[in-house]
Amino acid sequence: MTTPLRGYNEPAVNAPPGWGSDWNDNWDAIDDDLGRGYTPSGLDADKPANPQAGWTYIATDTGIIYRCLTDGVWTAELSADMYGAGVLTTAKLANGAVTASKVQSGAISTAKIAAGAVTTAKLADGAITAVKLADNAVTAAKIAAGAVTTAKLTDGAVGTAALADDAVTKTKIPAAWATSGQDIEGTIARLHMAEVRDQNFVVHTALWGRIGDFVITTSTYGGRVFLGWQAYKRGITFFDFAIDGTRVGDSTDGLAIPFFNAPGMVNIFYPVSGLAAGTHTFEVMWRTGTSSDYGYVDTYYTGKQIPAVFWVLEVRR
Repeated sequence: MTTPLRGYNEPAVNAPPGWGSDWNDNWDAIDDDLGRGYTPSGLDADKPANPQAGWTYIATDTGIIYRCLTDGVWTAELSADMYGAGVLTTAKLANGAVTASKVQSGAISTAKIAAGAVTTAKLADGAITAVKLADNAVTAAKIAAGAVTTAKLTDGAVGTAALADDAVTKTKIPAAWATSGQDIEGTIARLHMAEVRDQNFVVHTALWGRIGDFVITTSTYGGRVFLGWQAYKRGITFFDFAIDGTRVGDSTDGLAIPFFNAPGMVNIFYPVSGLAAGTHTFEVMWRTGTSSDYGYVDTYYTGKQIPAVFWVLEVRR
């Protein structure tokens, strides 16, 4: 049997002779006093069949709170167990009902979010910002394949400040981005240059040696490396490149054979293949024909400035 409801107005016995309506009026007052602040409860199946508007009932077996908004009709409001599966749905939440200020720290965790519960359709524009993400909140393990595409990134969304060292590597760039026949533009490359504009160089030996400070030491990532040298030369001069102390050209002539003693520009372009990732040193080498010959690299000659330039370019494919 259910607990008597406030407002039932059902006297336990018939009114004594002569009381008439006064009996019911007194019963109402007693019922009102006893029931003030009290919400009836019982089994779900035992809730009154014909409730009156304003009544409330808690079903102790199902945890559902019922309210009667219209005479004779119970309406299920919320479960007494707020974490009951399926009790709280998006249809029962008004827009703006849940805000950051209403959610305790730690109230939402991965264990409480079902697979597929959060989708792009449920996230308003600007709902996720950098200030709302804790350190390491987004990791590779939490991003499904194909989750990030160019269509989902606005201009400027990824900048150098947002990329950790080695965040972009050769293995993360599709081969189709840099195939033979394509321009270097659009690929990821790194250029190092050594340039001299106000110094002339002279060599007076047939032994190979480095030209001045034309040396570049850098870390490579295993991509294709290109070496370049441009200078104005005079005299009998041979030129070559050295990688980690070993020359790459002919043992005698190097990469550039002089045209007698005639002055002129020297341009050398040399592709390096099979260079392992790591730190490497690149140098420009030269020599004369014999120990009695002289060779020159001029950056300022007959009133004209002609810079000598050495460069190392790595294209990460």
